[in-house]
Amino acid sequence: MSFIKNMDDNSAFSSSAVSSSAVSSSASEFAGLSVQNLSFAYPGRETVFEALGFEVAPGRILGLAGANGSGKSTLLDLLAGILTPTGGGIRLAGQEGTKSLRSLSALLPQNVDHWLLGETPREDLELAFGFYGSDKSVQGDRLTAGAEYWGLGEILDDPVDALSIGQKKRLALASALAGEPTLVLLDEPFAGLDWPACQALLKDLTRLPQSGAVVVIATHEPELVKKHVDDWLLLKPGAHLFGPPARTLSRLAEFGARPVQSSPHNAADDSGWDEPVETDRLNWDD
Repeated sequence: MSFIKNMDDNSAFSSSAVSSSAVSSSASEFAGLSVQNLSFAYPGRETVFEALGFEVAPGRILGLAGANGSGKSTLLDLLAGILTPTGGGIRLAGQEGTKSLRSLSALLPQNVDHWLLGETPREDLELAFGFYGSDKSVQGDRLTAGAEYWGLGEILDDPVDALSIGQKKRLALASALAGEPTLVLLDEPFAGLDWPACQALLKDLTRLPQSGAVVVIATHEPELVKKHVDDWLLLKPGAHLFGPPARTLSRLAEFGARPVQSSPHNAADDSGWDEPVETDRLNWDD
């Protein structure tokens, strides 16, 4: 898996992207993200969610939606190995445990200022490639190629403090991808961006699955990403709903999320899909 383009290729990704439909019959062999009967509660607090289960194959995008406090950011922290589940399990590329999740995933927080440590984009990218053990003999070429691909080539030596919010988010994304993660987690990536910046970032994000990575986007803007998301996970206190757009987009308002202008809902295609899974528990704010 490679997110940085070959110097002789026009693509930023390797040519061997994993098929989005490849799903193993065994959770332990599944190459993507498998969440089984997941539960979590902060110490001394109410349960955020329980009995949560879903699978996302490599090369697919999962949209995560729900009102503030529904557990979206908490779930991202669990998937990134920052928090430990109180029950159930998370497997990524056949591996489990918080250590494996931390090594295989990259989480881009809503506020990326804490992510950027260098004084210039070049320093940030050098830190990222060095942290992930990139060979110094090829680090320079990969850095240059990655910077050009993510639209950072002309600002590599500009002060980070002088960058726009959109430029900072693209720099943070490029730094996160230096480790070639199997799972890319994005928490409200469009927050604070104007419309042109949203469109530019969206173009970047929708190219990520070409590498074979699993991509999870938590957003309050389902309308913006609805054409690119393969499945949705909707969260609200005491319930969750997972499934393809045809069975979830029409339920956004029910889960406290902003409805899209039109939902590809086909009532004749609802067989076998149940109501949201009730857990009878309250959620703790993200």
